[in-house]
Amino acid sequence: MTAEVTRPMGHVDVPNTFHRESRMARFIRWADDYTLWAFNPPDALAPGGSPTRRAIADLPDDLAATLRDLENQRCQVDRHLEDLNDESARAVRLLRRRGWSFGRIAAETGISNQRVAQLARSSLGAAR
Repeated sequence: MTAEVTRPMGHVDVPNTFHRESRMARFIRWADDYTLWAFNPPDALAPGGSPTRRAIADLPDDLAATLRDLENQRCQVDRHLEDLNDESARAVRLLRRRGWSFGRIAAETGISNQRVAQLARSSLGAAR
């Protein structure tokens, strides 16, 4: 069984941002937090109690509200995309009823034949 080489070979400069936290560093950070909590709970729970808690304290207070707003916006965008997809499928279905081929629809609209076929297939079940 051979050991895996985890260091870069040769003269390779590895930027500092590439650093991954080692197990020992994680343990030391955890031990720092635990020691502060075990021997001085009020200070450990304070934002300045440890580097980890200071980093968490630097996050905005309304992070949950921000996340909720972002999720609401994402849901709205998803609904709009579904509506646009339905409209596109409806337009392809109407053009096909007028006798247009997939190739002609693709050439006139600038979208690929595969996308036109995909829209046509998605409109098969819709009776609008």
